[in-house]
Amino acid sequence: MSNITLWDHLFFILIAIVIPVLSVLRGQVNMEEVRMTVSDKKKFYLANAGVLWIGAIMVFVLWLLALRPLEEMGFRSPIMDLLVIVLTGLFIVAYVIETYTELNREGNEDEILKSAAFLPQNKQELGYFMILAISAGICEEIVYRGFLVNYLMAVIDDQILAFNVAVIFPAVIFGIVHMYQGINSVLKIAIMSLLFSTIFIFSQSLLIVILLHAGVDIVGGIIGMNISREAFKTEEE
Repeated sequence: MSNITLWDHLFFILIAIVIPVLSVLRGQVNMEEVRMTVSDKKKFYLANAGVLWIGAIMVFVLWLLALRPLEEMGFRSPIMDLLVIVLTGLFIVAYVIETYTELNREGNEDEILKSAAFLPQNKQELGYFMILAISAGICEEIVYRGFLVNYLMAVIDDQILAFNVAVIFPAVIFGIVHMYQGINSVLKIAIMSLLFSTIFIFSQSLLIVILLHAGVDIVGGIIGMNISREAFKTEEE
């Protein structure tokens, strides 16, 4: 990341300090107390997608102001060496195992249903949720990998220290901003972010992490929809 400007430093303060502090102050949302209509969900999905795109656009503006090539952000073909392939495969296998384990864990459906207010319950709602999921996959990776990882790698002189900080710090921040989902989700998201940052650094591309991130969110929405829909059918019967 070249030509770092004052605006880059200010944006770092925003996403690495201000937003995480606000997330901690807000704390976990009590999902059981939230009631949303179909219209509310559509507005919620689109509004959050809009906020995500604002963040991504801000990164693009910073890049243009500093006359940096988009390749520096990660818009290039990924380097598919053995390490990148192994890390990507490791993430996919770990995600499949974790998802299967959670779905078959006794009482897990009740935990998922606590988030039912935010989850799609039919194909129409799922379509709007997909917009949010894809937006999150693209925009959050642009902000937390394309900007934050590159920023940390650039401002820290020691390469080994820079690598460690660029992998760990975004994971911590990314976990904290999802505090509203609860501490268990924060830990899972932070671990996911560790792998994403490592894959991004070694592949030098946003492509893989965007696909993985969007895929995780989409699968989560589909699973949540099926579980919540079946639960509501059972209640009606």
